[in-house]
Amino acid sequence: MTRQLSLFFLLITTLCFSQRIPKKAEKIRVRAYELSEDTFGVMAVGDTFLLDSIAITVSRRNHVIYCHTAFEKSNTKLDIKLVFDKEALIMASVTEPAPGGAEEVYRETIFYYEKSKLFYTDTRYTLLPCLAYPPDFNMIKDFGYNQYITTQFLEGFIPLLQAKLTKQ
Repeated sequence: MTRQLSLFFLLITTLCFSQRIPKKAEKIRVRAYELSEDTFGVMAVGDTFLLDSIAITVSRRNHVIYCHTAFEKSNTKLDIKLVFDKEALIMASVTEPAPGGAEEVYRETIFYYEKSKLFYTDTRYTLLPCLAYPPDFNMIKDFGYNQYITTQFLEGFIPLLQAKLTKQ
């Protein structure tokens, strides 16, 4: 009986704490990785242009567009990777490094698309495991992330960026 209870609690713990994304999103993530790792194309560095007060530097390689954005007023920097399969956007990854300067700490929001329509969003934060964090630790406030760069903002910003890039 004790063994059965132990296995039951192990199963519950595994299911509760595992990171699960939909199977469709996992397939898109794998496909995006395959397309991103196709290094036979030459990295073409594009122009820097302004979208409102956001300076955007663009690089392209085969199926991937890399954008480095710098928000003038808030001094926020984002790295955006748009992955296309057969001219359709399948995944967009937005990484915001923590303003404190630690390269290992960042916030990443990944958008998954099917037929160019958003169907799943995943936001992740990295932490330094060697630091002690207080019980009332607030990831956004304490690490200094821009509180206005929300998932909803990015959901609207990605299509604007994509439209601007296709005009170029």
